[in-house]
Amino acid sequence: MPAISKTLLNQLPVNDIPEDLPSNFRPEQVVYRRLTRFPHGTPRYAFVDVPTKIPSKNFTTIEVFVSDIAKNGHKLNDPDIEENNYLDLTIGRDSYIVIELDHALGCYFTTSLHDGKQEGIALLWLSDDDPNPLSYYGQLKYVDDTGKIYDDPAPLCRIAYFAAKPIGGPGVSYEQRIAYFTDWPGGTHQFDDPDIRFPGNGSG
Repeated sequence: MPAISKTLLNQLPVNDIPEDLPSNFRPEQVVYRRLTRFPHGTPRYAFVDVPTKIPSKNFTTIEVFVSDIAKNGHKLNDPDIEENNYLDLTIGRDSYIVIELDHALGCYFTTSLHDGKQEGIALLWLSDDDPNPLSYYGQLKYVDDTGKIYDDPAPLCRIAYFAAKPIGGPGVSYEQRIAYFTDWPGGTHQFDDPDIRFPGNGSG
């Protein structure tokens, strides 16, 4: 998880996730991941879980879902399948993606400026696999420790969520890099690019 200066941050090809939901977005699941790191510093996901189905007894609205995680933590849908090393995230159906920064890291989504805008989660180096890759994403929000939801990173926001659609069709592949920008104790800004490929043709 490298430290990053504001100068370098402004040089990265960062693309904002659109405010509006993707066209014809009909969510079928929520995919939750907790971002942490190995002792040597490499970012990874822990608390990997099977998706939460929509509708289900564990989901009413995305706002209620993420606020409950902020206040009470996320409970695994299937504790027996947890794995700790996944870095790729693929989806095969319309999904909400919820990313939580591990409490043990002591960091939050950044309030640093990139080209005059606040960034916490962004798309890097837009894929050329589709003429409009941004159209598969939308409604990026941030959640603080009390469960309050914001349009931009606010103090104490360690949860973020957004909508994502896969590209349909047999044999279609699509890769898009996601970056996380975080504030660490002492005001150090870092960004993580754990080589996430998504949306994709995963079975989840």
